[in-house]
Amino acid sequence: MRKKISKINKDGWNNYLFLMMICLVFLFGMYGLVKTPQKASNSENRNLTQFSHFTIKNFLNGKFQDNFENALSDQFIFSEKIRNMYGATIAHLPDFGLKDVVCRDHYMSVVNDTNNSIRTFDCGDYLVRVPKKPTAKKLAILKENISKFNHVNSLKDSYYYIINTSATFDFEKNQKMVDYEQVLSDEMEGNFNISSLGYDNYEQYKEYFYKTDHHWNYKGSYQGFLDIAEMLGIKNPMKPIRTFTNHEYFFGTMAKALRRYEDLEEFTIYEFAFPEHDIFVNGVPKTKYSHIDDFITHNYEYSQAYTFYQGVYGTSRGEIVFDFHQPKKQNLLIFCDSFGHPLKELIAQYYNKTYVVDLRHYEDSMKKPFVFSDYIKENKIDKVLFIASSEYFLLESDTTRGLEL
Repeated sequence: MRKKISKINKDGWNNYLFLMMICLVFLFGMYGLVKTPQKASNSENRNLTQFSHFTIKNFLNGKFQDNFENALSDQFIFSEKIRNMYGATIAHLPDFGLKDVVCRDHYMSVVNDTNNSIRTFDCGDYLVRVPKKPTAKKLAILKENISKFNHVNSLKDSYYYIINTSATFDFEKNQKMVDYEQVLSDEMEGNFNISSLGYDNYEQYKEYFYKTDHHWNYKGSYQGFLDIAEMLGIKNPMKPIRTFTNHEYFFGTMAKALRRYEDLEEFTIYEFAFPEHDIFVNGVPKTKYSHIDDFITHNYEYSQAYTFYQGVYGTSRGEIVFDFHQPKKQNLLIFCDSFGHPLKELIAQYYNKTYVVDLRHYEDSMKKPFVFSDYIKENKIDKVLFIASSEYFLLESDTTRGLEL
């Protein structure tokens, strides 16, 4: 009899523990709804989804439910710690021999790899993306985006700077898969200027880009600044005061995707001496945008999972405003993807106010939709500059939302 009671008590405790776990998960989820929401994730270098207001329209089209699910995941209590633990765990996982490396036609192919768009060129040198011509769907998106750029061009003098990445260059044939500078020049209308980061072969590509990351390095971004300065008519573009290298190894986005930590490279930057200026991020005053000084003084926690490019140059935000208090100069509006991070302050110092807008995050961050015609009137914009990789022009409408009539 005593034995039977013991068994009942054990089963009861199991039920109680299960109910307690359910209650804890429910309470943590409810706490995520009422606590002050986090704006960004330091571990993933991205903006976190915010809870949106309920409307009948958004509920019926499913946008409210999608937002609620994503926001609850992003704002869950301890979610940032969980993301940090996950990133560190993935970074240190062994391959267990699941990836067989085969060298074929100058490309080192990684068999059984889920990210099959990344390879190493010359069988073990720089990580590059497999070049592909855009699909018919992508070309249709490009055509739609061009119509929006034409609206921008009709209202303001516009400038376009394109960074050709390895995804759009065939190193075997030493030619672009698509010449986006030429395509935009032929298809766009209105007042615009266009330029691009030029290289003609693999060796020149290596001068401008990281070995393990898809972004351009300090030489590439500075060359981009010089090209843009010439296009904008900037006289005597700023020169760096020194070069600084941190001797901890940098593992970029493509190395992490393939878990190739044998490809070692150091992270080098140019340091600049900027005039005094004010910075506003999503309408809030900040003492700085980039973290170059933290990088130089080693004020960060290093790990294989640490993303130097975003950690040093800053991450994407809905709106960043640089005010150099030069009322006799013009106001500039910049649209850019992550390639623009090292250039924002460099370019902004030649203008009175510079507004940097990322249309993917603007509405969530600023709590209102972006309308180009209204924005340029409110902020007295004189010129518009696009800085983006060639892939940017093929992206869905979230990168050009608000540019249309």
